[in-house]
Amino acid sequence: MRRFDPDRSRAVLIGIGDYARFPALPAVANNLAGMTEALTSPDLGGMPREHCAVLDSTADVPAIGRALAAAADAAEDMLLVYFAGHGTRGMKRGELFLTLADTDPAIPAFTALDFDSVRDLVVKSATVTVVILDCCFSGRATAPFMSGEESLLSELEIDGTCVLTASPANKVALSGPKYSEFTGELLAILRDGIPGGDPLLSLEAIYTSLARRMAARGLPTPQWLRTATADLLALAPNRAHAPLPPERWNPRPLPKTARIIALGSVAGARPGPVTPHFTHMQPEGTLAAIKEAETPAARALLEQRAEEDVRKAGAARFADFVTQVARHCLGENVPKPARSAALIAQHGGWAALTERIESAREIADFRSVSADITSFVDKHYRGFPQKPKLRNRPPVLSVNRLSYWWGGFDTYLTRIAAFCEPPHPDSEDLATRLPLLAEPLAAADALRARVTELFRLRRQDPEFRDKVTFEMAALHPIVDEIDVTLRRMVTAGQL
Repeated sequence: MRRFDPDRSRAVLIGIGDYARFPALPAVANNLAGMTEALTSPDLGGMPREHCAVLDSTADVPAIGRALAAAADAAEDMLLVYFAGHGTRGMKRGELFLTLADTDPAIPAFTALDFDSVRDLVVKSATVTVVILDCCFSGRATAPFMSGEESLLSELEIDGTCVLTASPANKVALSGPKYSEFTGELLAILRDGIPGGDPLLSLEAIYTSLARRMAARGLPTPQWLRTATADLLALAPNRAHAPLPPERWNPRPLPKTARIIALGSVAGARPGPVTPHFTHMQPEGTLAAIKEAETPAARALLEQRAEEDVRKAGAARFADFVTQVARHCLGENVPKPARSAALIAQHGGWAALTERIESAREIADFRSVSADITSFVDKHYRGFPQKPKLRNRPPVLSVNRLSYWWGGFDTYLTRIAAFCEPPHPDSEDLATRLPLLAEPLAAADALRARVTELFRLRRQDPEFRDKVTFEMAALHPIVDEIDVTLRRMVTAGQL
């Protein structure tokens, strides 16, 4: 996690509150003032005022385009783009337009700001691009990426991108008395901080807290998209940060079993390396060529070359596996020449294994050493539990789909129980063992009870599917909060 560099970053804040053909949004002016203060205040963002372009209802498409282009060219660290106003859907699926003062809802393509154009302009600038949309249907800005289309994700040719939106793709954002509901909660987090959080307010921590606050108030759940490590960028210091007393982490002493945390799994939240199979490594057509050889000598030569090809392929597969193991155990930043020494420093059992790794030459050696490495890692290392993959799944529309979602969540809790020190066979006492998880776990239990009741009465409520889908959206921020809390405990040496 790191703070953005105020001197090398730029922000463009756009707020449209006065409209000719849409209802006025008086809160937008306060949104702009609040966001400007949060980004430029020395106690929060610390960005120089001249690095923060503010455009109100008088701005048209060319003016906004010029401001975005100038900021994109000047930003060397972070580029933040914020829009507050009405959003409107286009004729095409997933199309989003950001409305301006004179936007005609009948022809938004000619009178509004096309979000795709904004994305194309800013997405290749700076180190991290942060886009915050507080408008109706703003979830359309993330929906195409969330669908898992790799071709779209491949267009993000920067180290990190984060898109945070006020509402799902088919929901209306709401306006409050002073600020809009979304921006008001966002500003409250930036100004007041997150109790029990890290010293810095990362984008991930901000989203998690924001989503929980909105869900608790029955408001549309914010959506977000992030790539690479954009979610680790911090927008401000956490004013509510205070070191927690040790008893809050572990209320009772737990015996240690000397299992080591696999550092690479914490950084990337990836599964551990899979033991390779050393089969089917002959090039296609090799056996046919050997059979068709005209002389015994030619056949013997082809067989010798085939054995060498298999040996080389096996060595490459084995070397890749060893690299994956080293990254899993040590993290990404250990250079290859230092890996063996670093592994031995973690656990003395690596000494004998590294000798076998270096002396392995034949397929039988690769197979035997790989199996022993897998057994060793499984016994002595703890892989950080992966979050369940809920975001890209379709809405909950049936009992089976609901069971699928909760099954993934329950499996996640079982992984957490296995990750604890010492490991535990089930997850029933996680809230006791890890008190910092008590609140999100209680929220998950309450959510499960509400959804179960909705399904029990589904024949009497024609809108139950929409209600269940809306309720289940709250599971995402709960999972995110659990994940962030676990990472923080690992960083603090409490797990």
